[in-house]
Amino acid sequence: MTLTTFAVTSTIGFGTLYYAYPVLQKPMAASLDASATAVTGALTTSVLTGALMAIPVGRWLDRRGGLRS
Repeated sequence: MTLTTFAVTSTIGFGTLYYAYPVLQKPMAASLDASATAVTGALTTSVLTGALMAIPVGRWLDRRGGLRS
């Protein structure tokens, strides 16, 4: 049940993020005093960075473990 809940909430969360982006792109660009191209480039860079770091960080967490209290 926990895995199913995580899968559903992750799908809804990512879907909301990516569908809201075109609506929020112009206001974000205006508030940052940046072009729409720069804002889109920042999103693309963050997604690619997350994808590239997922495997090494996952391996590091497997070796070291998660947060310890």
